[in-house]
Amino acid sequence: MTLPTLSKQKSVRVQAIKNKLISSPPGICSERLRYYTRAYQMNRSQPPIISRALALRDYLENVTLYFDENLIIPGEVASHPRWAPVFPEYSWKWVYDELDQYEQRQFDRFTITTEVKKELADLLPWWEGRSVYERVLGRQPSEVLDASDIGVLSWTGQATSGEGHIVIDHSLALRLGFTKIREIASDYQQQLALYEPDSLGKRDFYESVEIVCDGILAYASRMEKFLVGYAEREGNLNRRQEIESIIEDLQTIPGESAKTFRQALITVWFSHMIQQIESNGHSTSLGRFDQYLYPYYSEDIEKGRLTEDEALELIEHFYLKLFSLTTSRRGIRCHSGRFELI
Repeated sequence: MTLPTLSKQKSVRVQAIKNKLISSPPGICSERLRYYTRAYQMNRSQPPIISRALALRDYLENVTLYFDENLIIPGEVASHPRWAPVFPEYSWKWVYDELDQYEQRQFDRFTITTEVKKELADLLPWWEGRSVYERVLGRQPSEVLDASDIGVLSWTGQATSGEGHIVIDHSLALRLGFTKIREIASDYQQQLALYEPDSLGKRDFYESVEIVCDGILAYASRMEKFLVGYAEREGNLNRRQEIESIIEDLQTIPGESAKTFRQALITVWFSHMIQQIESNGHSTSLGRFDQYLYPYYSEDIEKGRLTEDEALELIEHFYLKLFSLTTSRRGIRCHSGRFELI
């Protein structure tokens, strides 16, 4: 089997996306902090799982949308590609302390605008005493803290962001769509016997699933309307028709089951992207990407809806979307031949 090669025109587009990503320095985005802070302030009486779901929905309903002349797969974790959101519910103090250091770091340097820096400085102190890191820190015995100080062990990574090392069920979203997933969660909640103690926790879980699904559907609807305006301003007829076809995709997915290879890719990207927005988890895998996407690819090829050349461009663009994910981390420095946090 020989691998397809991209046509010259499409190779130029993929290369343009790659060049733009590589040449754009990572930046810090304050929008997640803004909407999460507001949501947590408004929902302090809610169970944690509900507060988190409401905050995610609020962000998806409000985050600034982005699209440019070369993109095929829409959606970003922040207001710009390669900009990192802030996760104050995990940890916040180190971000506050490094506001003036982000652009001066020797390693992991981030750009940060004056406006973003001011918003971070204004909002971050509200999280004092409310972060996971502070709660974990307060429960560590002195032996653990001493061992951490001298570098024998490290536990801060697990307390300052989502742990990851999981594979979510992308095939479920592909088969059902998030409208159906929401309906299933609602049905399960209606069937609960609330006089059973365990049912209360289950009720919160199912309600949080409904809230998150609402946020995902709202994000897709916002993106669809955003692309309508983008298409109206597009002067190139072929590009306008391509954007209009993406708009048609968003009228189906991620609410309904994916029907085509591109719809499947967009659904998987939305699921992966929103998972990153929710938890900032490390080592979050796509699982057997080849197996659950192959039926969509095979059917599109068989029915003439897609060429191998077009499929390759979509996959390459998808990988570039993965590359665009950026996480803000504490600064590091090299001291006596060792890398250490500052």
